[in-house]
Amino acid sequence: MVPSKDFLPVVTDEEAIEWPGTDKKWTTDRYRTLSIADMWAKKVLPRWVTIKEAGNRHYNKGELGPAYAAYGDAWALTDPHIGLDHLFKKLSQHPEGSAAQRLVAQKDDIAPIIAKFFAGPVSADGQPNKCSAICLANRAQANLKLGDPVAAAKDAQAAMMMDPSYVKGHYRYKSALEALGEKDKAARVDARIRQFTALSVNDGKEVVDPGFWLGFRLVLCFQKNYSEYKRVYEDPRAKHWRELACVQAERMSPFATMRVHMDVGCLDVRPKVATAEDEQFHFIRIGLSVINNRNRTSDIDHPAVNAPHMPSIDYRFVKMKGPAPHSKDPEALRANVGTPQSYAHTIAPILAGIIKDELPMLTSLSLSDSLSEYSDEVRSYLDRKGLLAPRMGRELDGLDVYYTAGSCIKHKRFGYRGVIMGNVDHTCSMSDEWIAQMGVDQLTRGRYQPWYHVLVDVRDRPGGQRCYVCHDNMELWVVGREEEVFATKDGTCLGPIDHPAVRSGIQNLSIPTIYRPEWDPRRGRYIKFAPPPGIQPERATAAQVAQVAAQVAQVAVS
Repeated sequence: MVPSKDFLPVVTDEEAIEWPGTDKKWTTDRYRTLSIADMWAKKVLPRWVTIKEAGNRHYNKGELGPAYAAYGDAWALTDPHIGLDHLFKKLSQHPEGSAAQRLVAQKDDIAPIIAKFFAGPVSADGQPNKCSAICLANRAQANLKLGDPVAAAKDAQAAMMMDPSYVKGHYRYKSALEALGEKDKAARVDARIRQFTALSVNDGKEVVDPGFWLGFRLVLCFQKNYSEYKRVYEDPRAKHWRELACVQAERMSPFATMRVHMDVGCLDVRPKVATAEDEQFHFIRIGLSVINNRNRTSDIDHPAVNAPHMPSIDYRFVKMKGPAPHSKDPEALRANVGTPQSYAHTIAPILAGIIKDELPMLTSLSLSDSLSEYSDEVRSYLDRKGLLAPRMGRELDGLDVYYTAGSCIKHKRFGYRGVIMGNVDHTCSMSDEWIAQMGVDQLTRGRYQPWYHVLVDVRDRPGGQRCYVCHDNMELWVVGREEEVFATKDGTCLGPIDHPAVRSGIQNLSIPTIYRPEWDPRRGRYIKFAPPPGIQPERATAAQVAQVAAQVAQVAVS
């Protein structure tokens, strides 16, 4: 597959990727800061900048009339339809019977032909036109200085329509509304601008974390139509990432050395202003990242070892009907999706369609946070659709749907029972010495598969062991009602796994806290980690943490 020369980034080294037509280098997170409007702006004929700058000089001198006219002329060069209207308006000013007038008479036939030679976006198709937005916002400011806030509001609204991400257009609209005395409308515009900015900063002082992708912030803040957003903003961006992945895969031949991981999560954010029919909806975020490996044969000289990093991407934002699955309103949830469990049957077909049609290179998938409890149902659905099996070109790599923390498992070889704790490792994170000692590279898929931390039931392996287990060596243990469950003296149900960390609490490795898993018999799994009685997580002493850590410190054979 040959990538687009206009939009697709070119990999230059491991740390940065250069975008054609610019002198900037973008980090591997640049897909979050990618602006579709900026990409289209590079296609517009540059002469509009010269005319716009002339208008700026007139404006700075107080020559508002010439400034207004210059901004209009510059706008005509940035939009095909406006440019054609501007052209034929000029031609119509020539004497009757002239060649110019004859061209005007043939406008309906000539205009479509001329339009094909105009560079840049077509606003009528929804493509963002930042150049037009700049010209219109500047003209709106000139109108404000000329004392015509009505015309200023009209130009500012047009700028917002041309490119919603050009925030200055929103500021111009706010100023025009204030000049018209419509303070309530101006306050609502200001609130949207603040929300747009807040979603792109980390601490309110500087852009440390780019936050949500620029295009998706338009949906959240400015109520950009979701269907149009997906077609104009999201689809081209997703296509560019796929094409870059194909180029990267060719560099990393054989193809099986590159693993693509999908993480699916539910967003807590939504537009602050919504129409009545849109009161119940939420978004699912589908993120992609690439895990680069060396060759299966551990050939250190393999090109995959030194291959440039692929950028991560918030690949899709899927709009879902009804409240989020973690909604605090269970009645509303049941009314929209039937039962909380049926939510898995809603998202599984969506994920299957994306995997089948767009991402055949996908090797692993995880459902995070509030969606993690649906992992088993999603895995079963994808299995029935034949999407988990290895395929041509990836004989070793099928699609792994990660097991999640709280799931009960059995070891396929040794038969012991256990419960998964903590996060999943995409690849074995142990030292080379441990890997060699345990014979990890002798496994079918070796170290390059998901690995889990598992608390082992003391009835199967005494001593309160914690094992590090690869995906291929475990299977889900469906806990039946006849299985023995344990309880504390206060009657708290500890579930079917007998382990000191389940009884006393699990150490959070990132902060000094202790938590105990909570057994949910209805779901047949451990769920949220509640603090054990008598210990406040934020007040756990160093001695308590050390005691619990010692109970689970032994890492056993995989």
